[in-house]
Amino acid sequence: MDPELPVDPTSVFIASVPGREENLRVVIKSLYDQADGIFIYLDGYTSIPAWLSEFPKTSSQIGFFLGDGGKFIGHQKGYNLTVDDDLFYPSTYVEDLVRVINAHNRKAVVSYHGKILTQYPVSSYYRDPSIMKLMCLEEVRMTRRVHIVGTGAMGYHSDTIRFRAFDFPVRNMADLWASKRCIEKGVEMVCAKHRAGYIRHQEIDFSKTIYERFKDSDEEQTRIVNEMLQNSFEGDGFQ
Repeated sequence: MDPELPVDPTSVFIASVPGREENLRVVIKSLYDQADGIFIYLDGYTSIPAWLSEFPKTSSQIGFFLGDGGKFIGHQKGYNLTVDDDLFYPSTYVEDLVRVINAHNRKAVVSYHGKILTQYPVSSYYRDPSIMKLMCLEEVRMTRRVHIVGTGAMGYHSDTIRFRAFDFPVRNMADLWASKRCIEKGVEMVCAKHRAGYIRHQEIDFSKTIYERFKDSDEEQTRIVNEMLQNSFEGDGFQ
């Protein structure tokens, strides 16, 4: 057996919002044959979509408080992968991400999306031009350490870190809260190299995304990122 391939279970976790049922279905179909189980947090749903019964490896729960932090509920022993409900993932996604996790000896949280702060403090979490954005939808030519990890294309092994519901006290800030937890536990965050188009966006109403809602009013996010990096900022090592 290839030592880089997973021998522990692989579990996928998604948080979905109403209006994206068909997008959620696309995500599940793209990952279903790659994972041992898929867990769905239905944030704000009034009922569980009937079509989920077509996918017996899935389990779901309705919630109203955690927002995108709901994809950190119920993580399992083995490899835990968090994804978004509006992306399309390739047929080798789980194997690829697990391979990178193993290449880091299971000691890092790995994503295909992240941010590097080139100066501190930042003036705006979303708009400060000094923040280097490594995008899951675009080419990233080399694997890099990051200050903030993107939870829509993220994975780690349960031996590395444990996330808890109360690590996400304010909804729809999962990237910041997950990164804060990694910093507190001394766990390295990595954005893995990938080609453009490796992960693709589905068609959605972009006016309803978290980014669009907060890009012009990100005072709280800016405060959190400055506070969590106050004693650990290392700009030079990330260049």
